[in-house]
Order: sequence, then C-alpha cells, then structure tokens
Amino acid sequence: MVNILKGYESGKSTHDICRKHGITVSIYYQWEQKYGNMHAQYLKELKVLREENSRLKRMFADLILDHRI
Repeated sequence: MVNILKGYESGKSTHDICRKHGITVSIYYQWEQKYGNMHAQYLKELKVLREENSRLKRMFADLILDHRI
C-alpha cells in the first residue's frame, strides 16, 4: 500500500498506478486519505494492533458467554 502511494510522489499518474496494481482510482484515494502521511513501519504497527484488538474482542465475547452460562 505504501509503495503504491509513493508511486504518485515519484511522478507517475494516478491512473497508471491504479492500472499497474489492479485497484480502482477510488480505492487509491481512500488509501491516500487514510494512510497518505504514514510510513511503512507505522502501517505494520497499525496492522499488528488491529489484529490484537480483534483477538481481544473475541476473547472478551467468549468470556461473556461463559459467564452467562
């Protein structure tokens, strides 16, 4: 994702970048809005945190079910 967003900064057009990577222009602009100023390291940390958050939510839901039983 970061490499795709960096492609625009290197002077390529948005349509060329999207065609090369097989994404739509609207997806590109959504990514740019969300992740445009982030570096690759921050995106990796964000992914890890989202996975941990989802794991914790599942654990919490299981505990609530066990408690209700």
